[in-house]
Amino acid sequence: SFAGIVRCGLITESCDWSVSECDPHACPPVTTPDCREDQFLVEVREDNSCCYSFLCVCESCIEPVPACSDGEILAVNLSTTNSCCPQYHCVCDVNLCPESSLTCSPGLSLVQTTHPGHCCPDHRCGTHTHTNTHFCTHNSCTHTSKCTHIPSC
Repeated sequence: SFAGIVRCGLITESCDWSVSECDPHACPPVTTPDCREDQFLVEVREDNSCCYSFLCVCESCIEPVPACSDGEILAVNLSTTNSCCPQYHCVCDVNLCPESSLTCSPGLSLVQTTHPGHCCPDHRCGTHTHTNTHFCTHNSCTHTSKCTHIPSC
């Protein structure tokens, strides 16, 4: 059995001497590309060829793509779209927030409360006064400023 011969980086399965050997000096001139700072240069060879060329390859991305919450959509920083690792962030779209499934008792209405850092508002049943919002929870009252018991709670 024949173990195969290496000819200019190519392995043949037979001892066919009629096959011309590859001459790396006969390869066309190759220019080395200028890689960006987030890339590195790799020398590659195509199948069935002994001629090499160069490619710029991206480094692995370290920063994970964020997981967006309810009401948020994933967006890319447009100034980073041509880089190997674009920067992503979550953008709030309140139209994507889930509808409230609460049904309020008579005399109470659905009240939305927004919280810094959260896209979707909280929904509770409560009553509105001029500047205070009161919420009913198990016959007790909580709200955004001074709390006084509301008989309707």
